[in-house]
Amino acid sequence: MAQRQRAAAVPPVLLSRQALADAGVEFPPGATGPSTIPLTPGGSTYTMAQAAQFVDGDHFAIGRWDGSLGVFTYEASATQGPLISAAAANPESEGVQMITVIGQGLLVTSGTDSAMTLWKADGGWDQMSPVTQIAYDGAFGAANCGAVVSVGGGSRLVVGHANGYLTAWTLSGLEQCMEADLRHEPPLNPYGLVNIRSVQYVAGADDGEAVVATGGEDGYICLVKVPTGTILGAAPYNPRAQRGINSIAVDGTSLLVANCSVGSADSNLWLFEIDADTGSITYQDNTNLKVDPARPQVFNFATVFSDAASGTWLASTEEGVVWMGSVVSGQLHGWGYTTLASPPLGSAIAVSPGGQVVVANYDLFEFTDVPTSAPQPG
Repeated sequence: MAQRQRAAAVPPVLLSRQALADAGVEFPPGATGPSTIPLTPGGSTYTMAQAAQFVDGDHFAIGRWDGSLGVFTYEASATQGPLISAAAANPESEGVQMITVIGQGLLVTSGTDSAMTLWKADGGWDQMSPVTQIAYDGAFGAANCGAVVSVGGGSRLVVGHANGYLTAWTLSGLEQCMEADLRHEPPLNPYGLVNIRSVQYVAGADDGEAVVATGGEDGYICLVKVPTGTILGAAPYNPRAQRGINSIAVDGTSLLVANCSVGSADSNLWLFEIDADTGSITYQDNTNLKVDPARPQVFNFATVFSDAASGTWLASTEEGVVWMGSVVSGQLHGWGYTTLASPPLGSAIAVSPGGQVVVANYDLFEFTDVPTSAPQPG
C-alpha cells in the first residue's frame, strides 16, 4: 500500500476561503484587507468543533481541531460546565474528528495518523481516561468518522480515514478485520483531499453482512458491505461539484449530503434515495441553505436526521445558523433557521435517542422541544 503524502492539517473551510481569495473573490464581503501594523503571522491553533456525539442519554462529547475532547452533561440551562477535558489527538492529524461509543463507558476517538485511542469511564464520565492506542497502517490516515454496526449477530466498529480508506474492527479485542479503498480520482475538490468524512449504517444484508454509506472529500457517496469491504455502489453527489462532502445522514432509504456551496447557483444540501440491495444511489433534490445571497460560499458543516418517523433534519452552516426541515415524498422542505450566538468556522450536531439536540462550534448550544413538523404561522 502506497503511503499518501499528507498536506498540512488546515480546516477545509479555510482552504475553501483561501481558494476563493486566490481567485480574486473577496470573502467575507468587505471584511478582508492588508494588515496596518507590522505583525508577522505565525502558526494558528484552531479550536473549532469537528465531532459531536451523545455517549449516553445524559452526556455528550465534543471533539475539536486542536486535539481536545470534552464530555458534558446535557442540561436545559443557560450555563454549562465540562465534566472532563483531555488531549485526545494530535492536532497535526486533524484533531478529534471521530468519537464513537463501542460499549457502556467505552469510547474510541481519533488519535494520530496511525492509531486511534480507546477511552474508558470507570465510575462516571468525569473519571474517563485513555486505556490504549489502537495501531494500524499509517497509509490509512487519521480516523475521521466511525460507527458501530450489527453484523451476523455480532458488531463491528467501522472507521473512515483521512486517506480515503474504510476499515472495520471487532469489538472484542479491537482487531482489524477489513480494509476498503474508497478513493476516486481525481477528487472533486481542488485540494486533492480524499478524507472519508462520514459513515452511517444503512441496513443489514441477507448474507449476514451490514451495509454502510460513506461520504468523502473526493465528492463520492459509497455503499459498502461490512465486513467484506465489497463496494455495492458509488456515485458523485454532484458531477460539477467544486467541494467535497462534509457530512451525510441516513434515514431508511433517504440520504442527505452536506457540502460547501460555491457561488449563487450551487447547493449545500442534497437528497438521494439509496437501495441496500442493488447499491443504487439516485438523486432526488437539492437546496442552498443560505441567509445572505451575497456570500461567495456557505459551508454546510453537518446534517442529521433528528426524528426518523417524520424525516426531520437539521443542518449547521457557515453563517452561524442552524437550519431545520423535513424530507417529504422525495423533496427537501426547509422550515427556517435559528441564529447561534457565535458564527462557526466548524460546527457539529448530535441528537440523543430521546430527541435532545446539541450544536457546537466555539460555544455549545442545547435545544429542547425540537419540533417534528413545520411550525405554523402565528
